[in-house]
Amino acid sequence: MEVRIRVVERWCLLVPAFPSPPVGPAGWIGPLSTPEAMRQVEVALGREGAGRDGQVESLINAIDGAGPRSRTPGELLAAVERCLRDGRLIAWREPDAFDRRRLAAETAARAKTADRSADAVRTVGGGGAAGTEAVMATAASAAKPLPTAASASAATVGSAWIEVLLIGDDDRPIAREHWRARPADGAWGSGRVGDDGLLRLTGIADGECAVSFDDLDAASWQSRGAAVSGSTQSPAAAALRHRVVQGDSVASVAQTHGFAPDTIWDHPDNAALRQQREHANILAPGDVVVIPAREAKTVLLAVGRRHVFHRRGVPAVLRLQFYDEARQQRVGVAWRLRVAGVPPASGQTDEQGVLCAYLPADARSGELALGPPSDDEERYQLAFGHLDPVATPAGVTVRLASLGFIADPDAVTAAVRSQALRAFQRRCQLPVTGEADDATRAKLVAVNDGLCAYPPPPKPPAT
Repeated sequence: MEVRIRVVERWCLLVPAFPSPPVGPAGWIGPLSTPEAMRQVEVALGREGAGRDGQVESLINAIDGAGPRSRTPGELLAAVERCLRDGRLIAWREPDAFDRRRLAAETAARAKTADRSADAVRTVGGGGAAGTEAVMATAASAAKPLPTAASASAATVGSAWIEVLLIGDDDRPIAREHWRARPADGAWGSGRVGDDGLLRLTGIADGECAVSFDDLDAASWQSRGAAVSGSTQSPAAAALRHRVVQGDSVASVAQTHGFAPDTIWDHPDNAALRQQREHANILAPGDVVVIPAREAKTVLLAVGRRHVFHRRGVPAVLRLQFYDEARQQRVGVAWRLRVAGVPPASGQTDEQGVLCAYLPADARSGELALGPPSDDEERYQLAFGHLDPVATPAGVTVRLASLGFIADPDAVTAAVRSQALRAFQRRCQLPVTGEADDATRAKLVAVNDGLCAYPPPPKPPAT
């Protein structure tokens, strides 16, 4: 079963990856990355989050194997994204005018194996295991051939070079991000950075080179000591409305759509959401996050050096604080964290009993082990983005459970929650009402969501 959905003036194809890996239509672009595929799907199913396509829903139901099921628009988009990320769904898109010019350039480049002149040579070097792919083409589809390393020896080729490295908040490379570049005397070329986050152009002319990361908002990537002599910004994509499903956070939405988290969270159209929720990454299913219009940015860079740019807000940071049965912070405890798609992480809790680790903003789950490796080590299953706002009963319950006042949050009753609230209020020297009033909710957030010492037990009355 496959589904074609209309995206403005072209089509996007969604195909399940079973029983065997599919092959896209001849000449189509793909398989698409998850962010690129999701942009196609969101446009096709409705920018306002209210669109519904029965064929897409039937396809997702077939992939999930759960039989007929009706989803809200937000749930449908989340299900499509989940299937794309875990490799069960693959997407292609019909080429547009720019793609056709690029494909024509590639064809012409392969045909020109001799007589490479100064007007027809560019050398593009790769970085990392995957390398970097690029093609140079003029606006009128006149092809500049896809270069080879050997072409750099031609006497007429420029002698300049440039490297652009894209890194995240953890100073590690951001891999496979789409780029466009234009040397001083050339046309625009495009490709993706290597697994080491590096774009390298060699054999180009002296002068400034224009570089852009088209899938990233202008504010999401910034120079880290790069010699930027000029920068231009222009609208690149319309605003969207994202309906939150369990596991979403502003950080995950921002990563998917190429933004820095604070750009989305601080946007005026999200003012009402900020008033309602205490933290950008603690959202409730059904919340609507406005994703502003993305701004494209092009920078002019000097050749002959490496330029480093920082992708803001990627990866996300996980912080967990641990207490023992005596409510004392667990300092210096060994931990090991496994999250799908990234190498395992390990370390020790700090002087406040805190574990701190980087992980993808769109990670949904992980496994944590505490203590020396052994059969007796503590193991925890983590669900990222599943902490509900404290304004909801579920948010109150899970915080009381995390602090040891409820044994089983999945089987709690109103009476059990009220009893736990009384115990928490006594511990924090609050009025004992058994109700989640404003003062109690604020204390729950301060103790559970913040990094602080556990409240000491109240002193016994003087005799």
